[in-house]
Amino acid sequence: MSDPILFVDTSESNVTVTGNLNITGNLYKTEYRPGEIIEELHAVCRSTSLRGRATIQNVTSHQSSTDSHVTISGSYVNDYIPPIGTKHIVYEFTFQMSRKDTHTISNIKTYFRIAPSSSWIEVTKARQANSGTHRDNKYIHRWVFEVGAASADHTLGIMTQERPDIDIRLTTRRHNSAHDFIMHKTEYWDGGSTDQFSQPMIMLKAIA
Repeated sequence: MSDPILFVDTSESNVTVTGNLNITGNLYKTEYRPGEIIEELHAVCRSTSLRGRATIQNVTSHQSSTDSHVTISGSYVNDYIPPIGTKHIVYEFTFQMSRKDTHTISNIKTYFRIAPSSSWIEVTKARQANSGTHRDNKYIHRWVFEVGAASADHTLGIMTQERPDIDIRLTTRRHNSAHDFIMHKTEYWDGGSTDQFSQPMIMLKAIA
């Protein structure tokens, strides 16, 4: 059988390809349909690189809650610059949250900052409170940031910069010492109470 023939019709603004198109190297687009996924980056927090596109944290042990807000280990993404054409950035962090006291109450805040500023900005409309008895579950925190907007609304994570160098993190605290919880570790396991370390996961998705 002969090799397939490649025919490219450039007589119109659209290019039609008949046959196989073999490309050596990278193929980049400059225009996208609204809602099209430009890139989607997933990682288990066991290294410091998010597919070479940002810096993340290597989480090796559990984390206890306190009476003041602290960064949730593994939730911190550093130096992410979205691709050309990005309109929305979906941030997702998945982690184990388990009881220490019988009734746990946790509060979670979402922050971002844009380089070169060192000041963190809270997305106040992303605040969450979680309460449960004998809680022992995987928790997913997700928020959608908007870039290149006509006007900024930091309470929603909306910014005017088209391709900001952005950092994102979550913080948490317990309601008080009577409602304590633990992150990245189970409370119950296989019919017993031998705690199991549970590695968190992180994801960034750029959408046109």
